Amino acid sequence: MPGPPRLPTAILKARGSWLAAKRSPTEPRAELGRPRCPPGLDPIAKRAWSKLIPRLDAMGILALIDEQALVRYVQMWARWREADRVLAKHGLTYDVEDCDGNVIPKARPEAAISTALAMQLLKLEREFGMTPAARARLATPASAKEQDGSQEDQARKFMLA
Repeated sequence: MPGPPRLPTAILKARGSWLAAKRSPTEPRAELGRPRCPPGLDPIAKRAWSKLIPRLDAMGILALIDEQALVRYVQMWARWREADRVLAKHGLTYDVEDCDGNVIPKARPEAAISTALAMQLLKLEREFGMTPAARARLATPASAKEQDGSQEDQARKFMLA
């Protein structure tokens, strides 16, 4: 289908979109909850998981079905960190001698790997509201409560004036 992919109704509602009301009642609903850390992750990915999951859970956006996407994210993040460590230790380039004996700097393969992983990570970060712009488009239950509270405060001020 042409155009951008359809957004789930839950995201449209969180954004306050009127399109959410027009969505099909048969759209699948994900069971909310905190996915468990699967066995077999490398130590760096496990540490990323243990930091990331509580933070996303506090935002009120996690569903159990998100486990595989989050596994991919922490594994990519661990690989990105490793490529970044190599670049920090050895630099972005290395010298290669051509057939004439001239020394030519060449980009390390880790530089391309790091860039590609960073782009993939950013895509997943946007999906999970892990960037300022992505969060600005979401209104979680906590945000809605804060807005309700501020509206009540404004009403009280109006009544007292």
